[in-house]
Amino acid sequence: MTLWDRALYYQSVREHSRHELFQKFKKLDSETEDDEINKVLDRLVDRAFQSDLKYFDSRVRVLLLRRWGPHKIKAALMKAKVPWNEERFVKLREELGESESLRRQMSDLLDKKIRSTPVQRFIDESNLNEYSASQKLQEKLLRFLASRGFSPSEAFRIVREKVENIKPSEN
Repeated sequence: MTLWDRALYYQSVREHSRHELFQKFKKLDSETEDDEINKVLDRLVDRAFQSDLKYFDSRVRVLLLRRWGPHKIKAALMKAKVPWNEERFVKLREELGESESLRRQMSDLLDKKIRSTPVQRFIDESNLNEYSASQKLQEKLLRFLASRGFSPSEAFRIVREKVENIKPSEN
């Protein structure tokens, strides 16, 4: 199978960034010259089979549907060597009905996480006082939001509110 055929196959499965395709070809055959790979990639771009802008749109849509935060999405795109476009990101969020505020999105994620977390465990564990228990719960929730790609400053405010509103008898 030629590089061109492989490139068409890869693009038919899903959108790829130029960098991803280049890496796939290098991994496939390390002896292939960079110029040869770049010629195939240029041909894909010329015929509109590959575009980093189409990849940006496709990837952002998928990650927004997975409820990823903007920082994690941006990191994923940077890894694929695709430039960040804030206006396009906001437009895609609106198209998907994700125009709700990040605060609302974090709140919904935290509500779900708190329902699935045995809050009483934080109080009972090691005879912790209520302050230590709420501190441990806050740290857990902050790590959760950070792993989802939300900024610490945004997350801290909403986590503090959520933890303050939890009664020890919940869960």
